[in-house]
Amino acid sequence: MQLSTRSSGILLPLASLPNSPFCGDLGPGAHQFVDFLRDAGQTWWQMLPINPIDKHFSPYASISAFAGEPLYIDLHHLTREGLLDSDDTVWQPSGPVEQIAYTAARDYREQRLRKAFDRYRRGVGGDIFRQHFDQFADENKSWLDNHAVFCALADRFGTQDWPLWDDMHLRRHNDDAIALARKSLADDIAYHTFLQLVFDLQWRELRDYCRQANVGLIGDVPIYVAAASADTWGNRQLFQLDEDGRLLRIAGVPGDSFNPDGQRWDAPLYSWQEHESEQYQWWLNRMRLTLQRFDAVRLDHFIGFENYFSMPQEISDEDRGHWFPGPGAKFFESMLKAFPNARLIAEDLGVVHEGVINLRDKFAFPGMNVLQFHFDYRHDGDPTRHWGKNSIVCTGTHDTNTVMGWVHDIRHASESGNAPWDRKYLTHLVRSYIPEHLAAENVEIHPAGDVLHDLEHLSTLMVSGEGSPIPTREQVHSALLRMVMSSPGDVAIFPMQDILGLGSEARMNFPGTSEGNWLWRLNGTSLTPGLAASLYQMTAEFERLLK
Repeated sequence: MQLSTRSSGILLPLASLPNSPFCGDLGPGAHQFVDFLRDAGQTWWQMLPINPIDKHFSPYASISAFAGEPLYIDLHHLTREGLLDSDDTVWQPSGPVEQIAYTAARDYREQRLRKAFDRYRRGVGGDIFRQHFDQFADENKSWLDNHAVFCALADRFGTQDWPLWDDMHLRRHNDDAIALARKSLADDIAYHTFLQLVFDLQWRELRDYCRQANVGLIGDVPIYVAAASADTWGNRQLFQLDEDGRLLRIAGVPGDSFNPDGQRWDAPLYSWQEHESEQYQWWLNRMRLTLQRFDAVRLDHFIGFENYFSMPQEISDEDRGHWFPGPGAKFFESMLKAFPNARLIAEDLGVVHEGVINLRDKFAFPGMNVLQFHFDYRHDGDPTRHWGKNSIVCTGTHDTNTVMGWVHDIRHASESGNAPWDRKYLTHLVRSYIPEHLAAENVEIHPAGDVLHDLEHLSTLMVSGEGSPIPTREQVHSALLRMVMSSPGDVAIFPMQDILGLGSEARMNFPGTSEGNWLWRLNGTSLTPGLAASLYQMTAEFERLLK
C-alpha cells in the first residue's frame, strides 16, 4: 500500500473501539472494525499513538515511546490460551456506551492480567506466549528491560515521576542500584515484561488480519515523550534535563490562528547534538519498532524537526520562549538510510515557514490539508481544488472540532453579532460550495422552511433572496465529506465522528488543556451495512477504491 495511491480511510483510536468493557482493545471490536473498513472500501485505518496513556488519558505524553498500552490487551484471547477462566470475561459491565472509562477499565483489567500472569509463571496455559518470548525479547532488547524495570520501580515508589523517587541512586540510573532492584522486584519486572509480550503477539494478529483485508495501518509518532517516562529515566543524556531529571527548558508552541494563546506541553526537549553524536540510535530503534507495527507513520509536529520552540519554566517578559534549529535533513537522511521504504507523513500544521516546507519537500513527504483550516470568505471557489496531490486530506484531526461541530460553532459565533468575519465565513461555506456539490450529487435541496436543526438561522445568512432553498443538516454533512473525497490529495482520512456526522459532543481533544479529553467512544450499533455501503459508493465515485 502506497501513500501515493488514491485512496481513503478512517481515523479511530484503539481506545474508541466498541464491544469491550469500558474501553476499546485488540479483541473482537478491532477485528469487526477492520471488517467494516473492508466492506466500506477503505484502504487505511489511522490510529492515535498506541503507547501507554498518561494520567490525563493522553497518548501523546506516554511513559514509553516503545511500549504498548496494556489497557488494549484482549482478555478473551487470554481465556482461549488458558490463562483466564471463562467466568473472568463473561461479565460485561454496564456504563456509558459512547464514553471511555479509563479508570474503570484499568481496575477491571488489572486483576485479570495479574491472574493471567500468575498462571503463565506457573506454566498453566499460555504456551503461545512462551513460544513467542525469545523472538520478542531479542527484537526489543533496546528498550524492553529498561521499561519493565522502570514500571516496577514506579509501582514501588507510587509514581512514574522518577525525579520524586526517594532513592538518589535509582533516580540517577546507577547500575549497581538497578542490579539490586532487579533482584528485589523480579516478579514485578517479569509481570511488566509479560504485558508487553502479550500486547506484541495480539498486535501481530491484528496486523495480519488487516493485511488479509487489504487494510493498511497508519501509526502516529509523537515528537516528544513525557518527562516522567522510561525514556528520560534511561536516556537522560538525550534530553535537556539536569542531573536529577528536572526539565531545564520545556517544549511547546507559540500562539497561532488555531491556538492564540499557544500551547505549553511540559515535555522535555531533546539534546539534538547528543542524538547526532549517537547517530540517532534511540530514534532508529523507535522508528524500527513503529514501522514493524504500521504500514505508514504520521510524524507528529513535523515542524519541530526543522525548528523547535523552547520555553522557560516560568514565562516572563524577557523570556517568553525562543525558536532553535532542529536536526533537519541530517536526521531524515539517517532514518531513510536505515529504512529506505518507510512511508512517512509530515504533520505540517501550525507555524509553517519556508524551511519546514523545504524539509518536507526535500524528502517528498506528504503533508496534511485540513478542511477546517482552508476556508476563506475572501476567495470564491472550492479551496480543496488547490490542495496538492502528494498530501493527506481530511475534514479534521483529533485536535480539531468535529466537522459538524465546527459548522455549528461558526453559526453560533455569527448569531452573537460580534463576529462579522464568521458570518461571512459561513455564508461563503453555504453559498460557494455546498449547493454546487449537492447539485453534483443530484440530491434534492429542501425548501427554506425545512431548516437545518443545528443551523436554524442559516437562512438569514443566505443572500440570494428570501425563501431560497437551503440545505438540511444531512446535506451539509454529505457535501463536506464529498468535498474532501473529491480533492486532488492522494489519501483522504476522515475521523469516524465525521463519517457519522456527530457534533461537538464527540470531539476528541482540546489542545492546551488536560481535562475532559480523549473520552469519545464509538457506539458499535453505528457500524451498519447501510453506512458501509454508502461510504463504499462515495469512495468508488471519487476513484479512491484500492485496485
